[in-house]
Amino acid sequence: MKKILFLGFIALTALTVTSCSNDDVVEAVPQNQAIEFGTYLGRDAQARAAELTKTGLQGKGFGVFASYTNTDDWTTSAKPNFMFNQEVIYNTTSTAWEYSPIKYWPESAGKISFFAYGPYLNNETSPVATIETMTDNNVQGAPTVTFTQSTDVTKMVDFVAAVSMNETYDENKTNNTVEFTFKHELTRVSFSAKLGDGYYVENGE
Repeated sequence: MKKILFLGFIALTALTVTSCSNDDVVEAVPQNQAIEFGTYLGRDAQARAAELTKTGLQGKGFGVFASYTNTDDWTTSAKPNFMFNQEVIYNTTSTAWEYSPIKYWPESAGKISFFAYGPYLNNETSPVATIETMTDNNVQGAPTVTFTQSTDVTKMVDFVAAVSMNETYDENKTNNTVEFTFKHELTRVSFSAKLGDGYYVENGE
């Protein structure tokens, strides 16, 4: 079985040198403004085993890590102190992404950075891909996930990831939904061979 390591979901450049001095999240009084998620699944020309489609993602859900940094931009000193591997599932009745417990946008223009991946991985519910390690909620920097891919081609996980950085609630916007554009992180490599003219086959062996 092959171990797949994702050291963070992104590479960030030109980060500011400021950071949140308080590691604990102190949520402001909610203003009935729950944080909601929307998704878009990017496509490319790469061939994949069991490619994760929009419908497939809706059926399996995705996980979210989030860092609250007060009024500062996210830096590598931030921790996933707002959400930690939060499972987000798709409600086919309301046609909306849902999670529990619900989180609310902070007041005072507080910034939250979101790191998402799919499908949601949990050793109790996702036996086809076993989690080896996952970032603790007190570790600084972008979240990391290490998992073991299934050796069964039909059960391999098509891992996707997305980020949404330094988001704040804007009362002047009609839609404050956090929109994730998921990108495929794995590539399938296929091999084919053609037998030479001098190769003899008897009885299919």
